[in-house]
Amino acid sequence: MQPPPRKVKLSQEVKVHFAEQLSCLQNKQQRDTELLEDIRSYSKQRAAIEREYGQALQRLASQFLKRDWQRGRSELGDSRSVFAVWKGVIDSTMCVGQARVTASEIYRSMALEVAKTTRMSKEHLLKKSMEQLQKVQAEFLETVKEVDKSKKQFMHLQRVSEVAKEKAADVEARLQKSDHGIFHTKGSLQKLSTKFSGQLAQNAQQLAAAQNEYLLTLGAANAHLEHYYCTELPSVMKTLDGDLYEWLRDHMTLISQTEIETCHITQERFHGVLEASTQVCREQNLLLFLQDHTAFTLMPKQHFQPEGINKVCLLEPPSGSTGESGLEKEARRWATRTARDYKIKTHSGQMLQRMEARRQQASEAEVAGMERRMEEVRENVRKAEVSKVKADARLTLLRQTGLDVDAWLSGAMGQVLEELEQERRLSEARKSNRESTTMAEEFDLAEFEDYDDDVDLFEDTRPSTGTTCTYPYTCRVIFGYQQACQADELSISQGEELEVTEDGDMEEWVKCGWSEPSMTMRDKVLRS
Repeated sequence: MQPPPRKVKLSQEVKVHFAEQLSCLQNKQQRDTELLEDIRSYSKQRAAIEREYGQALQRLASQFLKRDWQRGRSELGDSRSVFAVWKGVIDSTMCVGQARVTASEIYRSMALEVAKTTRMSKEHLLKKSMEQLQKVQAEFLETVKEVDKSKKQFMHLQRVSEVAKEKAADVEARLQKSDHGIFHTKGSLQKLSTKFSGQLAQNAQQLAAAQNEYLLTLGAANAHLEHYYCTELPSVMKTLDGDLYEWLRDHMTLISQTEIETCHITQERFHGVLEASTQVCREQNLLLFLQDHTAFTLMPKQHFQPEGINKVCLLEPPSGSTGESGLEKEARRWATRTARDYKIKTHSGQMLQRMEARRQQASEAEVAGMERRMEEVRENVRKAEVSKVKADARLTLLRQTGLDVDAWLSGAMGQVLEELEQERRLSEARKSNRESTTMAEEFDLAEFEDYDDDVDLFEDTRPSTGTTCTYPYTCRVIFGYQQACQADELSISQGEELEVTEDGDMEEWVKCGWSEPSMTMRDKVLRS
């Protein structure tokens, strides 16, 4: 009898899978580099051999026919594969070797200008793509660790609850049978029964909370996983390939055209290679690559795995709670997070459009700095997209419990849209006031909200009821309030420093100002 299979932590399994992906991409990069080196070497030697005689051309082609063409099982069988096209070029060269007499200058220029340039670009893209892939993989591993942590907590509380149930059942059975024993009286057993009943209620509440956290974390992890495979991984692979296949298409097309123009004898052989070369595209070659490497297929989604109870499909709200429940707080929290991510993405898009328009007119010395800033903004957009995918998954699960998630989401989005409109008007006002400023001043990233995944969306920054707040104190404005509508309201801008003098006469209002008389405003300031 074989021992049961070892249980491997989900995070460890994901690490192994990600390591396999990195290895496959590095192998693909190595194969592409070898292909480029073959083309460069071929063009260089071909130029020399063409000047001497066609028979030497046959010997050259025979060297490349010995290459290992079976490493990609699907690529040689498809005429649109760059490897199949390349092999066709070699076969045609072997057949018409005796007829080749010229074109050495063309091959020499291809070896120096095309293949070498493409190989250097490929090496640069490999470093950039591997760094980006490792970064997004590390982010997903953090999400998986959260799943492992919440699952471990849930399983622990489940075992504790089962033990408490067994003890309570044992005491209850002894009471019913009047089996006191020599160490207990009826009164002591009744006290134990009451104690275990309280523990069971407490354990049930803790277990429900842990179960909800496990389900929410699991839903977010599955959404992050799908986003990784559908968005981030294809983006990294596209960056890694760059314009390689366009270079290869042009290179092989040029080879075919040169052969046809050089001698009419070679036209029949290379006409087919020309058609195949023009069909080379990244999409088809990527499809063939994915067919041979199953490591890039979408991993199965993780499901809730309770032990000893029936399958649970919905979140379980805590019983016996008063006021706003934990799930309602979660719904409010993630609705606000979704709205914030939307704001960051929208604001980033506007910022990128302005910076791109300015970059077209900037000098070479300024372009490098602007590109670094644009890359920072794009990174904020990517992080906001990942955060929104996870938050939407959580809200979907919360909506299934019957919570009015859309009401919180609508309110949060309404506030965000209002803030975006205020920021747009503020930006237009600033732009009109600084027409003569430099480019570096116009695109100061301080006016852009950097993405921070650790921000607590509901941190109450006001003093607690049990403590005394000493007035006045300094505060900094987080959200601008550009148009004061009432006599007791104050127009403020994001980043301004104010002085809070006392509490307001209504909830969520405070009195603050500069040197003028105090005026009330919305409590949208962060107390320093």
